[in-house]
Amino acid sequence: MQSALRTISFVKYHDTRVAYFQMTNMDTLAMIQAVEQSDIKGDMRICMNNKKFKSPPFEIGSPLENLGEKDFEEIFPNKKELKIEAVGGGLSGAKIYKVITTEKEFLVRYSSGIFGSKGILQEFAIQKQMGFNGISPEIYYSNPERGIVAMDYVHNELAAGRDPNIINKIPNAYESLMKLIREVHDTQELDGQIIERIALDYVKRSYHELPNDFLSKEDSKLLDRVVNTPWPAGKHVLTHNDFRSENLLYDGSRFWFIDWELGGLGHPFYDVAYFANYQTLFPKEGEELLSLYLERVPSDKELEEFSQLRRIAFAFSATLALPGLAKIKDEVKQPRDGEPTFNNLKELWQRIDEGSLNFDVPRDEYRISLFLLRASADY
Repeated sequence: MQSALRTISFVKYHDTRVAYFQMTNMDTLAMIQAVEQSDIKGDMRICMNNKKFKSPPFEIGSPLENLGEKDFEEIFPNKKELKIEAVGGGLSGAKIYKVITTEKEFLVRYSSGIFGSKGILQEFAIQKQMGFNGISPEIYYSNPERGIVAMDYVHNELAAGRDPNIINKIPNAYESLMKLIREVHDTQELDGQIIERIALDYVKRSYHELPNDFLSKEDSKLLDRVVNTPWPAGKHVLTHNDFRSENLLYDGSRFWFIDWELGGLGHPFYDVAYFANYQTLFPKEGEELLSLYLERVPSDKELEEFSQLRRIAFAFSATLALPGLAKIKDEVKQPRDGEPTFNNLKELWQRIDEGSLNFDVPRDEYRISLFLLRASADY
């Protein structure tokens, strides 16, 4: 996800293409005419069942400079003897710091966001509410205008990476996590204050951006199938939309959610489906996870919707980087010597965790994206 969004940030969209994506009230004929009259008809395709994108486009800001001494004095005006340690980055190149005071420890996150200034307002509002509700670390300081938030530091016992065993080795982890995500979905304090973040909207955007000849005929059929998958009906609730081990903390007794950049209104089953994909659960195992979430046996309709959302979730993870990779297709389609092999999703996560596959290498990212797209065929 992190590299996919970084790739998108370097893609320069034509004004006509951006205008096309921002159109909201067009019937099919008008959509076709708009494409025919623009300079994009040679490498665009129309999805006849989608007249309107509900979710905002990604709007990733410029790279950030490090926070300075004055910044930390503003965040912690009444605290002395600050010990500051850079602890890595996050989505969209966020700067993250551990700050130790004489009383306690904090985590400071500095980000330009992935949806522009309005997106940061939503992200911080969600994070503040989740901290108040005890679902995320409590917020100590928040400045959405600058993209800075300081929160309680949680000592995390989870290993870094995507290996499903990071979660599986914790007793009753799935039960605890399904309870916690239900609490997220039951949140009502933000009703009317946040907008949608629908994965299928982003798959369709990527679909429209791709040149016709970039994917093979078989992969194009898979993507067509996803794009024409209906988004399940029902009330939208607050969803995390990036529910996986790398966005969780475990302090030895309980889990905490972090990283709400993709948070917004969505279907509650999507979070469960996304998590099932990252945990490499087979279809029947995923259905058992949905049962844990619902605390009952799912209906046939719910199982069908859940399967559709697993399909969409795989395609979401697969397609974000593809428009950018299509611009260097000769490079990414050229095999390189000693490429690592992987035959299933667990092996793919292993290769990424061990570093033999690297999201910063376009050829690797292309192979990862295609594998995830093909994984959608099982649902």
